[in-house]
Amino acid sequence: MYRQQTHSIFSNASGAAIIIREREAFCAENPKSRSLFQKAAKETRPMPVFLLIFIPCLTFTVQTIAMKSVHARILRQNLLITGILSALIAAGFGVYALFAETHFSPLTFVLGAVFGAVYVTTLVSYYYAMQTGPLSYSSFFYSASMLIPALAGLLIWKEPFTWQAGAGIALFLAAFYLVSVPGAAKGQKISGKWLLFCFMSWLFNGGCSLSVKAHQMAMEGREGNEMLLVGYCTAALLSFGLYAVLRAKQGPSGDFALVKAGALPLALA
Repeated sequence: MYRQQTHSIFSNASGAAIIIREREAFCAENPKSRSLFQKAAKETRPMPVFLLIFIPCLTFTVQTIAMKSVHARILRQNLLITGILSALIAAGFGVYALFAETHFSPLTFVLGAVFGAVYVTTLVSYYYAMQTGPLSYSSFFYSASMLIPALAGLLIWKEPFTWQAGAGIALFLAAFYLVSVPGAAKGQKISGKWLLFCFMSWLFNGGCSLSVKAHQMAMEGREGNEMLLVGYCTAALLSFGLYAVLRAKQGPSGDFALVKAGALPLALA
């Protein structure tokens, strides 16, 4: 469930690509401005591409290993952990905002709140999908949600479809299928409830990336960090609110001992 945190890294990369395309179009119409962009490019040294790939892979690996040490068994505990992680991520964006020039447009607040709400809804849907059906197939449907922003780019924003993109999507789905589905337990009954929760986790997980993409397309890559700050603040508030409701109904059962035991893994995640 915590793969969502890496989406912002790749989404910011797509926003950078949008900015580059707009700049090239501007330079084509204004040849005199090209020299100014070239001069500015020489004065700035962008991070090497291999580091942009290595850093997300490293953080995702550390996050996955760390979260295995946090044994959240029921929905209430998952909401508590999600709230803590969302608050930590929001705090990180908040510290960044203190030292950077920030601006919050109304669209940033709206889509940020949508992102946070969809993020928590994804958690709840995926939890119930795992509880009502095969874990391997649930994980596959959850991971296949990357098709949603890809298809939205083709159908809504009319992005060009290339064979490289098609091959990448096909290989991604094939990899997750081979990792998740073969070897799954046989003879498990497939219920309509499980299919519904699988569809919801697929739809809402893709909706997280879609909300980020929609924001970057509308804002031309601006206010990306501000949008995620609003989003993770919303996710933290919703998670803590739902946790409080469930805790009032079910009573305490060692939740804070779970957080105390997993303090270091949560910090790493």
